[in-house]
Amino acid sequence: MQPPDPVVIERLREAMDTAEIPKRDWIDQRDDLQRRARWRRTRRLTAASAAALLSAAAVIAVVAVPVAHRGSDSTSTLNTTMKKTYTSPLLKYQMSYPARWTLKSATHPWLGGPRGDRAGRHSDEYDSPGRKAFLVTSQQVPAGMTDRQWFQEYDTSGETGTCWPPIAQWQTTTIAGHTAWLHGGTSWCDFIEAVTFVNGRAYVFTGSGGAQCCHRFDQGEFESFLATVKFPGDETS
Repeated sequence: MQPPDPVVIERLREAMDTAEIPKRDWIDQRDDLQRRARWRRTRRLTAASAAALLSAAAVIAVVAVPVAHRGSDSTSTLNTTMKKTYTSPLLKYQMSYPARWTLKSATHPWLGGPRGDRAGRHSDEYDSPGRKAFLVTSQQVPAGMTDRQWFQEYDTSGETGTCWPPIAQWQTTTIAGHTAWLHGGTSWCDFIEAVTFVNGRAYVFTGSGGAQCCHRFDQGEFESFLATVKFPGDETS
């Protein structure tokens, strides 16, 4: 039997997601990360039962959905479906996103340093048809503070543990030619996040998979978004 089509799996997940609880803001998810971690330890599926569930869902999806849907909006083809582009004059970046996603633009700047409130109106929120969301925000690094100092203070503002390790354990990637630091994205974390600095400004890009167990934001999908980012006026972009 051929392996399940990735488009089918994505559509199945979206259908399951839509029927569940409404999408929550990622900032709220981060704040109660430890509480949900305790819940997961008591409720999560065993590896064997989870694998069986996914296999059954894949078989059902392959039977139920015609092959003609191949090649439409999926993770594997996401980088070719970034058909919308948004430039934020407030947060000072440009990014493309999938045609089926919707955007709620930030209306207020992110102030108060790295510990300032960045939820809701301070972030651009790109929402998928299902539970996933991609959030972007930025702020000018306060006068008298270096990028490194900002980063260290930001790092200590989150929960500790697997999903929010010390800076030295963050992975690195690039965004528009600038080094970025990456954390989250594991099977235990329901988010993945990248931080970078451009011309004295700190940028935070966050992919939220959802509040439930097993809804993680795939790193390949996350980097497909990052690959489209530009910083207007920056010669590196």
